[in-house]
This record gives sequence, C-alpha cells and structure tokens, in this order.
Amino acid sequence: MEENGIETSAVSTECGDGDEIPQMTTADGTADYTVVSRDDQVFLQVFEAELVSPQACNTTLSDAQEICNQVPTNLANDGQGQVDATLEEAFHSTESNKYFWWLLFLVIFLVALICVISTFAILRVYESEKMYEKASNERNAESEAGEVDNSYYLRTLRNFLLGADVFRLDTNAPQLKATEWMAFKDLPHVDFNMSFRLKQRFALATLYFGMGGEDWDLESWLQAGRHECQWELVSCSEVEEVTKLSLGGSLGLTGSLVEEIGLLTSLTSLDLSSNRIEGSIPIVMYNLSNLVSLDLKENEMVGHIDSSICKLQSLQVLKLSLNYFSGILPEELKFIHDLRIFDIHKNSLHGNIWSLMESWTKLEKFVIAETMVSGTIPPHSVKNMPFLRELHISRTLIEGTIPTEIGELSSLASFNVGSSPLYGSIPSEIGKLVSLELLVIEAMNLWGNIPSEIGMCTSLLWISLSQTNINGTLPSEIGQLSELNFFSASHNNLQGAIPEDFSNLKKLVWLDLEANILMSGTIPRKLCNYLEGGRMTCSISCLCCSDYSFECITNNFGALKGYEMRIN
Repeated sequence: MEENGIETSAVSTECGDGDEIPQMTTADGTADYTVVSRDDQVFLQVFEAELVSPQACNTTLSDAQEICNQVPTNLANDGQGQVDATLEEAFHSTESNKYFWWLLFLVIFLVALICVISTFAILRVYESEKMYEKASNERNAESEAGEVDNSYYLRTLRNFLLGADVFRLDTNAPQLKATEWMAFKDLPHVDFNMSFRLKQRFALATLYFGMGGEDWDLESWLQAGRHECQWELVSCSEVEEVTKLSLGGSLGLTGSLVEEIGLLTSLTSLDLSSNRIEGSIPIVMYNLSNLVSLDLKENEMVGHIDSSICKLQSLQVLKLSLNYFSGILPEELKFIHDLRIFDIHKNSLHGNIWSLMESWTKLEKFVIAETMVSGTIPPHSVKNMPFLRELHISRTLIEGTIPTEIGELSSLASFNVGSSPLYGSIPSEIGKLVSLELLVIEAMNLWGNIPSEIGMCTSLLWISLSQTNINGTLPSEIGQLSELNFFSASHNNLQGAIPEDFSNLKKLVWLDLEANILMSGTIPRKLCNYLEGGRMTCSISCLCCSDYSFECITNNFGALKGYEMRIN
C-alpha cells in the first residue's frame, strides 16, 4: 500500500511474545528508520529524505500484532540487515537493564542484612544488661527477705566472668573456687553494677586459690564483705581500683602465675619476688599498659621474654634476676623508652643487649651478670646514659676493651666487669668517677698497672682487682681513699712495698695482696691498728702485727656485711 509516497510492509521479525514488529519503507525501496525498545514499548520511526516530518509507529507490545497487520509487506531487502542490527542493540540494552536491577537488589539485601545483625547485637547487649540488673534486683529483694539465692548468683557470676570457659575448667580450678567463695562466703555480694570490682575481686581470689594462698600469713585476705582495697599488701586508687600488689619477700607464693592477673588493668606495680613461682610469664600480663614496676626476681620461672613486652610503654623497673628464663632478648625491648632499672642477672638469656640500650637514656641500673649476653661495649651507648648508677656485666660473653668513655658516667656508683673475656688495660679515665663506691675488675686478661687516677674516686668503699695480670707497684694515691674498707689485688704481678700512705686508710678492714711474689717490705705500722679485728692476707712480712699481738689472718665481716647486702 502506498501512502504519501511511502510504502509500508510487515516483516516476520518477532518482538515481545511472538508479535511482529512493524516496519516502514519508502516507495523507491530506501528508508531511514530507527527501532527503540524500552520496557514493553516499541518505537519505530521512519525518516524519508524528502519529508519534513518522520512517519512513526508507536505502540505497546500487546498491540504489536495488530499494527504489524496494517503495515504493507514489501519492505526492501536492503533495509532488513539494519533492522536486525537495531533489534540486537535493543536486546542488549534490555539485558543491561536486567543486570542493573539485580545488582541494586543485591545491595539493598546486604544493607538490610547488616541492619538486622546490628539490631540483633544491640538487643543482645541490652538483654544482657537487663539480666544483670534483674539479677541484682532479685538478689536485693531476696536479701531483704533473708532468702538469698547463692546458686543463682554463682551461675550469673560465672556467666559474667568466665562465659563458655567455665565448661573447660577442671573442677578444682582456682577460677571455680574463686567464684564459689564469692557466691557462698563473700556476703554481702558485690553488686553487678560495679563490674570492675567484681573483676578485680575475682582476680585476687583466683590468685589466692591458684598460688597457695591458704599458706600465706595474711589474715585479711578473703575476709567476707571486706573491701579488697583493705586486704594486706594491696593498694588502690581513689576510685577503688587496685594499683599496687606487693606479694614479694618470701611470702610463699607457689605454682604458676594465673592469667586472671590481667584483669587488674589499673595495676602500676607488681612485686612477686622471692617466692617459689614456676612457669612462664602469661601473655596477658603484657597487656597491663599502666604497669610501671614488674619485679619477678628470685623465683623458679622459665620460658622466654615475649616480644609483646613492648606494650608495657609505662614500664620503668624490670627485675627478672635469679630465675631460669632463656632465649634471645627481644629487640622490642628498645621501645620501652622510660626504662630505669633493668636486672636480668643469673638467667640463660642471650643476645646483643647493647643495640637495645641506645634508647634507654634514663637508665639508672643495668645488671646482666651471669647471663649469656654478648657483644662489645659501644662507646656512644655509654655516653648516652648520664643517670646510670650501677653497671654489672660480670660473667657474661661481652668482649673487647673497657672504653675510655666510661669516665663520662658521672653518676656511676657501682662498676662490676669481673670474669668476662674483656682485655686491655684499666683506663685512667676511671678517675673521673667521683661517685664510684664499688669497683670490681677481676679474673680478666688485662695488662698494665693500676692507674694512679683511682685515688680521685674518693667515694670508693670496695676495690677488687685480683687475677687480672696487672703489674707495677701499688699507687700511693690509694691512700687518699679515706672511706675504703675492702681492697684486694691478689694473684697478680705486683711488686714493691705497700706505700706508707696506706696508713691513712682508717676504715680498711680487708686487705688481700696474696700471690704477688714480687712484693716485699713490711706493712705500715699504723695500718696494723686499723686492721685489728678485720682480715689481712699477705705474702710479705707481718712484723708489725706481732708488736700488737695481731694475727695476719683474722675474721670479722661485720663492717662489710651491710654493704654486701646493699649491692645485691
């Protein structure tokens, strides 16, 4: 059919549910058209070059068949390919729309799921709080009626403190004993509204039952109704949080450290020294971020120092001596910048400690004697410790020489490098240590003589230079050390006589010059007076002693005992 110079025909191209798509063409067989598919609408537009306005067919898919029947069937063959391409493009557009709607549905579903889970979690917390509040109210009501349900309190308490762990504990576990005591004997009960008190009371009670508390001589512990801050050797802050636990000094703690000690999150000082504690340091203890002082010395503890120790950023005092700790010292120790006391002597720990010390500029006491620590003493590390008072590195694997920078430690009071593979000579800069009280350089392969500058260390109380292979004569400047009460330079290659200036050592009670075969002469007469009641061993004449009825070797350690106790 011809209409306005345009022929129209229907092609058997399916659209929708089997309907034919109407097509249009011009009389000469050329046509310009577009086919657009959008939802269930089909738009067909035919453009003729000579026409001012397009001829169009716009209909729904449901009416497609009817319209297709009204369109002539003689569509030019050269337009069929373009129609197919356009239909294919429409098909892909429809498929893209499907993917978009599926993606949108998935996003909405995930958001809804997250909302549901969050709501459920909030409701669980709310129900838990209501449960504890209900338990507290019921307990108070029953208490007024004189019918306290301790069993219900025990179940609630264990659910709050232990959770599912309660089913994994042995029937004699200290945690279960602690909760039983809190439920049946510790009356009136601590309210659940004070959760921090429940936790710290539980932690202390677990410590008591787990570490032999029945044998402690502490009457105030586990007294019913008595605040834990009033227990002996327990200190608290103004808000009743436990901050200090001083259970050291041979109190009798046994067994391993209980992990519940990690519940004392406000703890600043923990002293468990001089007991019989076994096992290793629980990992949870490294979470006590407020801890300033940790003293575990003189126990029977084993294991290694975990790298998590770097979490103790507030730590200033670390005492682990006289135990059986082993392994490499963790490098993370260097991150504890406020460390002032580091004492690990008499353990099997090893590693190069000096690289860790570079950040310990506040160090006051450094004791690593009788360990397997190695390395050399770096001069720059020594210079960076202006507050160091005690440096004990005897019986270690430390090598090299004693650096001359040792004289920069103006606060040094105790220096012990005995029985180490150090070599060289005693540096004269040691005379700068005007605060030095203890000097022990013994059992080493040294050479040279005793520097005369040692006489400038006027605070010295104790000098031990035995078995070091030093030679030369005794410097007369030692006679200036008016506070000196112990001097030993035995088993060396010293020669000559004891200087007359030694007569000024009025407080001297121990003189040991044994096995110096090149020494000669006599002991100054005045020195014999000062040594009466003390001890003197010598390989030279004791002529003056006979004048005062004094034996060369006598024993009286009274004057030394106090100092020995102080340096240990």
